[in-house]
Amino acid sequence: MLTIIEPKEHHLHQSKIDSLLSLLKIYQGFTPSSEKTENATFIVAEDKKQGVYGGAIVYSQNVRTLYHKLATPLLEFFPEKEQIWCVRFCFCADQDDRVLILETLELCEDFYVDLYKILVKLGQKKRTPFFALTLPHKEYRNTVTYGDWSYFLEVSPSDSSDYRFHGLLALKAKKEGDLEAKVSRDQFEDEDIEEAFFLAEEDDFDDQDQDHNPQDQTERTVQ
Repeated sequence: MLTIIEPKEHHLHQSKIDSLLSLLKIYQGFTPSSEKTENATFIVAEDKKQGVYGGAIVYSQNVRTLYHKLATPLLEFFPEKEQIWCVRFCFCADQDDRVLILETLELCEDFYVDLYKILVKLGQKKRTPFFALTLPHKEYRNTVTYGDWSYFLEVSPSDSSDYRFHGLLALKAKKEGDLEAKVSRDQFEDEDIEEAFFLAEEDDFDDQDQDHNPQDQTERTVQ
């Protein structure tokens, strides 16, 4: 079960937030500043058997402080953009990579599928067509394997100095002909990146303008 915790609700779910932040610190070495957590939206995954076993934090960050292979194209094509919405998440249910039992497999699939649905809704609410992500390779692999997530821009662990995946998560199913921009260690393919960003900004925002209703509320819990 995934529960969304907005900033104004932090005080009602502080123990769940603390548990999620502890998991992110232990498994990913990530500890967000108080400035980031104060206005962050948390998505907590928990059940009666395991308690809090994962989740996500959605927070705002200055574009210039992103990993440089994300910051460079963003600043080039959106020089006026100072802040970007970022996501960090983890799935830490008890599991043995050598033996993935059916119960754990279903829990894993549900986590990535449901988390993406929530992120799409949050993206509409925050008026952004993508989120910036930094993930360990295993988490990135799981988003593609179990959640079928897609990215406008990808920096693979082998091409990053911190051996982590960095990317821009597309908050809409790709249409036939849409481009993904891949970043190699040699150079950016500027035309591909520009077209990918154009698709993200123009196509996604146009659709969101038609569908967005200010009175709609993000779904609070996904089971």
